[in-house]
Amino acid sequence: MRTRPPHRPSEGFIGNEQVLANWTAIFSRLPDIRGRVLHRATAGPEFWAEFEYVGTGPDGATAVLAGPAIMWAQDGLISRSRFHLAPVTAPEPAPTAG
Repeated sequence: MRTRPPHRPSEGFIGNEQVLANWTAIFSRLPDIRGRVLHRATAGPEFWAEFEYVGTGPDGATAVLAGPAIMWAQDGLISRSRFHLAPVTAPEPAPTAG
């Protein structure tokens, strides 16, 4: 597996061991994480999906990660990916008229 996050290229890696380490860290921080695919598309060995992950952080606050991922399959396995997942922040409250 080769992963390259375009908005954080220094965090790219090669190897399934790092995939396991990353998901182990995510599950330890968000033990109740739930994920869903919002949209998806395929074209030959390439597939795109928009993900949303929601879980409860250590402080009890809801944590949300969302964004698309582009993946390529080879021999029935994901061989390469480009993840654009990022934390979703709460919108700023609208200013009130004074």
